[in-house]
Amino acid sequence: MSEHRPLEIAVPVGFMRYLSPASLSQEAAALHASGLVDYVQTYDQITGWLPRSLWKPEYVPAAAFLPDGDSIYDTFALTAAMLAHNPEAGVCMSTDAIRRGPVELAQTLLTLGTLTSGKVMVQIGGGEVRQVSPGGWKRSQGLSSLEDQLRSWRALWQAHEPFSMEGNRWNLDDCYLGMQRPVRQPIVWTVGGGPRLMDLTTSYADGVNVAIPAVQAYPQSHGEWIRGVKSQLADKGRDPDDFGFGGWAVILCHEDESVIDRALDNPVVRWEAAIWGRFNNGDWAKEGIESAFPTDWHYAMKFRPMKISASEAQEILGRTSRQMAEKCMLHGTPAQIAEQLKPFVDQGVNWFSLTDFLPIMLDPEDAARSHERTLQIARMLKDYGQHRHVGTRNTESVPVGAAR
Repeated sequence: MSEHRPLEIAVPVGFMRYLSPASLSQEAAALHASGLVDYVQTYDQITGWLPRSLWKPEYVPAAAFLPDGDSIYDTFALTAAMLAHNPEAGVCMSTDAIRRGPVELAQTLLTLGTLTSGKVMVQIGGGEVRQVSPGGWKRSQGLSSLEDQLRSWRALWQAHEPFSMEGNRWNLDDCYLGMQRPVRQPIVWTVGGGPRLMDLTTSYADGVNVAIPAVQAYPQSHGEWIRGVKSQLADKGRDPDDFGFGGWAVILCHEDESVIDRALDNPVVRWEAAIWGRFNNGDWAKEGIESAFPTDWHYAMKFRPMKISASEAQEILGRTSRQMAEKCMLHGTPAQIAEQLKPFVDQGVNWFSLTDFLPIMLDPEDAARSHERTLQIARMLKDYGQHRHVGTRNTESVPVGAAR
């Protein structure tokens, strides 16, 4: 981790439309007031991750009174509503490069930046077929669209008069958004990996976020990847210390080991392990595990939850082991999860999204305490990031999920 860049924490709030905007604004206020959360996070989702056949009370207690898990707020409208009641909070949204044009996205970022004195971040990916195909978009346009998004944002932020620019999908023609700018420039990161995406990222973006452990399961190999990205930045004349390296840390956090044990056997966790326990299914073989899908199957390219029948879901779950569930998410007490993440801090990760999947499997009273546990992790990581010294901590290649 750069000695000049403090460790930052993002924590997501609920995003289902069954929850009132007022309650979500209160949730955001509590996270911001903790002093530990730099970004209140929302996700740009069309539907949830579960096939409809798995939305059952025996797996998801809330299914007893909520008819579905797919009624999801628009991330930008929800963020604006939260900022109306929390005008000093930092916010982070994730979206794809395909479904919104770069001019519209830039105008939204300028608007949100004006609604808060805090930081505004958007993380843009190449897109997932489950998000884009139902609306008639083409997943194959992901990287060409991402290039347009990143180039256009830089040009639109800097422009103080109309300008034109030719892109892959969008050509800007005497485009102008005016001269007003928020006090803080919105932060634009990418999500994902791959050579083309990383070339665009190191050319135009402010940082990159990858999933832990679904993409990066080992601190040392992740550190090697980070050093490679820093080398690309330096080769392009950019300061690596001005670049953010994020980790989307997917967790199951509870002080009661039996609660986590039951969650690891829950079809909800098994399902997530099957579809994105390793984004590159070939990585399961490195763990000595047979994937639930062919090695060339990729979640972003293939997964369409509304097309999966109940029988197909059960077949997939039958190919998904407890071992895969244990390796797809960090699990344990707050202290145990913090210990699993500290080696990633040593290797250069300077931003975490602490995303707890356990609340969906808990009764409402216990689920309401999930932020307390997440904030404990955040405190331990921030203390560690503040006081650590480069080269004095253990960075051996131990996979996360194995610390319990």
